[in-house]
Amino acid sequence: MSEQTPLLRARGLTVHGPSGIIVEPLDLDVHAGRTLAIVGESGSGKSLTARALTGLLDPALRAAGTVSLGEQQFDLGGDVPWQRLRGSAVSLLLQDPFTSLSPVHRCGTQIADTVRATARRSGAPLTRARVADIVAERLSEVGLDAAVARRYPHELSGGMRQRVAIAAAIAGDPEILIADEPTTALDPSTRGAVLAGIAELQSPRGLGGVLLS
Repeated sequence: MSEQTPLLRARGLTVHGPSGIIVEPLDLDVHAGRTLAIVGESGSGKSLTARALTGLLDPALRAAGTVSLGEQQFDLGGDVPWQRLRGSAVSLLLQDPFTSLSPVHRCGTQIADTVRATARRSGAPLTRARVADIVAERLSEVGLDAAVARRYPHELSGGMRQRVAIAAAIAGDPEILIADEPTTALDPSTRGAVLAGIAELQSPRGLGGVLLS
């Protein structure tokens, strides 16, 4: 792939509801190691755009337009293989970690689930020891000790929970991370640290980012 080829390209992306168009046609390109910011007031359709790009729209809504992930192009109004793409090609980080993390499973288990699912889709299942190593690596990437894997989300601070959610979002080595207002649920003292942590992940991974605010 050429360095100039976007990791993610959307053309004419729209979201339709029962009463008509909710999100007007939108074009965007996201390149490796770069972040595209989508800024708008509450209710302007930012979250719907994120969900359209990850195949997570409510069943009452539908997306239209085209999206390209690397060399693959899909019609959003057609049959997009989101189960194969989500987590490995594109991943969504929600604004509240209590929404994205299960309160009844240990943090490490939730990261490991994504690791195993990605490995199964690639046809290369991993041993339990290798999965544990990858979980520790992902936690280290977001600045957390491996011991956090044994803890439950409610045992962590808000900033630590969001870091675990980031670790889970990148567990499948996606090319694109879409962050939907990832610091809204955090106190002001930790917001900058979480955003800086996401930025630090991008360069070594060549991770393309979409930040909604």
